[in-house]
Amino acid sequence: MQKTLLIFMGWCSTTSLYRSFIYSDYNVIFIDIDNYKNIVISENTEINIISWSMGTIMAMEFIMKYRVNKAVFISPTLNFTLTTPKVIIKKMIKNLKYDKIKTIIDFIKFNFYNDNIGETYISKYFNDIKILSDNTLEKGLIYLRDSDISDIVLSQVINPLIIISEDDKIISIDNSEKFISKFDNPQVIRLKYTGHNIIFEGNITHYINRYIKGE
Repeated sequence: MQKTLLIFMGWCSTTSLYRSFIYSDYNVIFIDIDNYKNIVISENTEINIISWSMGTIMAMEFIMKYRVNKAVFISPTLNFTLTTPKVIIKKMIKNLKYDKIKTIIDFIKFNFYNDNIGETYISKYFNDIKILSDNTLEKGLIYLRDSDISDIVLSQVINPLIIISEDDKIISIDNSEKFISKFDNPQVIRLKYTGHNIIFEGNITHYINRYIKGE
């Protein structure tokens, strides 16, 4: 059976952030706001998921349609606006039109607990991020503003790996706890001194590799 790994990406991130999850023995497909409605899965495929932030909402919508083997949710939410109000998102949409670069940098900085790590992230990935299209960024913000899957009821049993941080300023831990409550037996890792971008700041690759691949 073919093994497929779907990586549902967070807002304002590119595939470069997720390189440590590109497993040679998996068919890896990156999912973003532009293609999440057009996912085609071949028959006789084992589906596994890694998702972050905005991607966790898209992943949950996907799970309502397809049977999934394993799922990782990082900084998850059912409703992004429970922590980040709609008025803030509307302001970001407006600011994208006038100063895209500043809007992106301000958001990225707010993703990190440690300012120095945030600056390192900007230095490493900004050339990739800044070429994201205005349309893609705006569509993602509109999706975050309007999506609320709080009433979702899962139709399959999944025991996911969920990784959250107590110091996340983008999606609060109380927000993520509502997501966790949707599962009967999740494996939850709660971190401290790490911001929203747990993938870069939290050193979590080994947790995910162990869960997905049994390493």
